[in-house]
Amino acid sequence: MKTFYLNIIIQLLVLLLISDISQAVIRDRSEYEKTGNVIWDIETDDKVVALTFDDGPHRSNTQTLLNVLDEYDVQATFFVVGEDVQEHPDIVRRILFENHEIGNHTFTHHYNEQVSKTSLSQEIEQTDTLLMDMFGIKPLFFRPVGGYYNDDIINAALEKEHKISLWSWHQDLGTGITVVKNKSCHMC
Repeated sequence: MKTFYLNIIIQLLVLLLISDISQAVIRDRSEYEKTGNVIWDIETDDKVVALTFDDGPHRSNTQTLLNVLDEYDVQATFFVVGEDVQEHPDIVRRILFENHEIGNHTFTHHYNEQVSKTSLSQEIEQTDTLLMDMFGIKPLFFRPVGGYYNDDIINAALEKEHKISLWSWHQDLGTGITVVKNKSCHMC
């Protein structure tokens, strides 16, 4: 009986060692920024804002957003979800035609802080392949779902030759007033 339990324990340990489940290291933001591969914001004296929108394309919201951006002659980056690209390729065509940038935001947009590197790599690859096949483009940037990041998430994107673009929430204008600089727009 003792041998039976010992055998089960050994098998479980082996499974854990070879499984895709990992406790990826989560480093401080500054550690990732030092590499230049993960971007939250960029120091500049220029008065510029980078507008980014996640989780689309969405049939009505993205169209409305594009109309406003066009009205003011403003460019933005749209971090697209592969499944939504399949559903609304006409909107992606418009985004590209109007000279906006496309970023990769996974294929299924599954919120999972502990996503495995293998699973995330497949999601990134699936969306990259779709965008290349449909539009002849490969995004430069990847944005992880929910802004979750750890070594596995960062490395999965880097191995697919993406820089990681996160967001900065607040900007101090030097007036003592803090405003939202770049807030996620769900379903855009």
